[in-house]
Amino acid sequence: MAAGRIFVSDITPYGGADVVRPSENAVWARPEPCLRGLGYNAPFFTAGVRMKDCPICAASGEEVLWRNDRMRVIAVHDEANAPAFCRVIWHAHVAEMTDLSAADRYELMETVCHVERAMRRVLRPAKINLASLGNVVPHLHWHVIARFADDACFPASIWAAAERKSAVSLPEDWTRQVADILADEAGKKLVIRALSQHEYGV
Repeated sequence: MAAGRIFVSDITPYGGADVVRPSENAVWARPEPCLRGLGYNAPFFTAGVRMKDCPICAASGEEVLWRNDRMRVIAVHDEANAPAFCRVIWHAHVAEMTDLSAADRYELMETVCHVERAMRRVLRPAKINLASLGNVVPHLHWHVIARFADDACFPASIWAAAERKSAVSLPEDWTRQVADILADEAGKKLVIRALSQHEYGV
């Protein structure tokens, strides 16, 4: 590997060592300036490297509901106004949907939809909110938030001022139920893929 350059298209799975492996589709990353005023002391990169100073890359102690080698789904427990909140996180450090290939975009959005479907089935919310922001931490992720008529902010955003004391009551094991549904969905996809490969050779 050339000095000062990093392959970005093939990384170790989240949770492994900070090792970047070259692949035949590798591209080069250029360092960007630090985000000012946010306490970061090392640059972010424009493409798929795990960055130690990115809070999403360096996260630990997450409740992971499902994962594969490209993304993970976590339950978020630090938003007081959103007691039923999941996040779909792309492992590689990219900022925008258009940084992904068409196939990766499709897989990411399919996963977002699987999470939405699972949360609707388990929680019966009044509405699901989807959001991809990243203005503070430019690492691609999607929020999947179950909303209820008696939550603290409904119908406003969960980040708006609370309008009432939340009266939401959730199943104690809702995260396990969502995780089980996601695992079942993933298993069905693997079976369909295997059958297609057997029948059509694709």
